[in-house]
Amino acid sequence: MKKLLLLAGSLCLLAPALPLFAQSLDYRQEDAPAISWNPILFHDARGLACAGVSFLRSAAVAGAGNPAMRGLGGGWNFLVSGYAAMYQNAAYWGFNEGLYYFKEDVMSRRQSGWSSVAVSGSWGDWRISAGYRYSAIHSFPDFARKFNYSSSSYEINGLFSGQEQAILAGLSRSFGAVTAGLRLEYRFSSRKAYVEEKDTYFASHLADLTATAVEQNGRQFIPALGLTLHVAPTFDLGLALEWPINGTMERIVTPEFYYQTYQVRIKEAYSFSDRLEQPKRLTFSGAWNSPERSNQTGLTLAWDVDYALWKSCQVEFFAAVQPLILRNTVGFAIGGEYRFPLGRQDILSIRAGFKADAQPPILPKQTLSGWSLGLGNRLGAFTLDLGVWFSGCTMSFEDTNRAFINRKVNHWIWVAGLGIQL
Repeated sequence: MKKLLLLAGSLCLLAPALPLFAQSLDYRQEDAPAISWNPILFHDARGLACAGVSFLRSAAVAGAGNPAMRGLGGGWNFLVSGYAAMYQNAAYWGFNEGLYYFKEDVMSRRQSGWSSVAVSGSWGDWRISAGYRYSAIHSFPDFARKFNYSSSSYEINGLFSGQEQAILAGLSRSFGAVTAGLRLEYRFSSRKAYVEEKDTYFASHLADLTATAVEQNGRQFIPALGLTLHVAPTFDLGLALEWPINGTMERIVTPEFYYQTYQVRIKEAYSFSDRLEQPKRLTFSGAWNSPERSNQTGLTLAWDVDYALWKSCQVEFFAAVQPLILRNTVGFAIGGEYRFPLGRQDILSIRAGFKADAQPPILPKQTLSGWSLGLGNRLGAFTLDLGVWFSGCTMSFEDTNRAFINRKVNHWIWVAGLGIQL
């Protein structure tokens, strides 16, 4: 039992950071993640600035939300994006033999990188789209803790890194006021964790060492269908259904035990093939455009209501179903964009949004909230967008004295995108 808990703990050490990856349920073992159980838009600055609502995403990646969405403008659209993220007061989460460690340890972390490339184009009533997106925790700082007792000391340290990638392709067609679309997404991920524990006995100066290395590689297909309806010149509606196909998470675990007291060294390797499951999602969308809109200027207000079927999901971890009790959730997001004309063709956009992000664990029942701001500037065929997202929650931590403390856990995300419209 101790071995299994140690192996599981090695993947749970950085739960607050893991939701960066969009989003495989299986490695979220904690009840209250610091960021979110749901995806965050790292690949689209315009969409991030508008809280991720479907009707206000960049044209090249509009189908990544609702497959029937086409975004502003026609012709061919290209997009390249990059991101920067900062986590404030993030905490290490890990467990071994049922006890929690490091709840009082906090840290800040900054990282950046490129996040996506995408293209979409039209032929008459048809529109195709394709894209690739990437998110990663390149490496979190090594952590270490030491506890001194009357006759021995206990030390633990470790590290974590990982990445997730996705390839998307979509097709949509207009039938007058109605547009229908479909999308297929393939996600694949790779993560590595390492944990080392050491017991030192003062009388003999001997030590027992336990080390565990875990590598996991996941893959999953996620198809989606979408519809949009142009109700009036100022009003549009959308509906999208995402139906993930169960994937697999291959895990290779290599524990090593060195008992210096008895001069015994044991190194083993285990492999597991776990089911990777995600919730089915139904998203209702709407958008209102100001009546004076012309030449793609004016005001647009848009919203999403997202219903996720978490209750039927099971978390399989090392060939065992975890005792997590989840609930179906309803999330809500609203975003707005005002576009000013600058000369004949140039446009300046100001954006903002808010999102209520319901979390699936039954206890603690929690809804996170996030705010977003952004700017966009179109100069002829080129667009430059910047989006900023802030979210946070108050979490209860148990320190080494078994006392509970509350701490605010925040994160900031910046995404910049360069687009071309032909």
